[in-house]
Amino acid sequence: MVSTISFIQANLHYSIAASGILTRPVGVKGIDMALVKAPWYREDCIRGLNIPGYTLYSARGKKRTIACVLARNMNAWALPGFPCRDLVAILIMYIEVRAEKRLVVYSPYLPYDSEDPPQSREMRIS
Repeated sequence: MVSTISFIQANLHYSIAASGILTRPVGVKGIDMALVKAPWYREDCIRGLNIPGYTLYSARGKKRTIACVLARNMNAWALPGFPCRDLVAILIMYIEVRAEKRLVVYSPYLPYDSEDPPQSREMRIS
């Protein structure tokens, strides 16, 4: 038996409308993970991504994080240790052919229109 995990990626550009547009296919089609950039904020909290049966992961202790992951409730844990607001990573565990598998999923914010290297030192390849 092979497991599949469905993903969608979106840059919401801090938009209320874009948040609503994203949540509909995620909730209706049952997409497992949404890698989200620039979510809509209000009062320093991510808004508009509250879908029943899903958990939102973002950088803890950082105001106005730029990246987050919306995951269907599964065996998933946030991976701490990234001291920047441009990156969030989670570990998911699933069963495939009666064997436990682990997968690290991360959502980085990388500006597409920048000629400069990534903003955060932690995201540069050495």
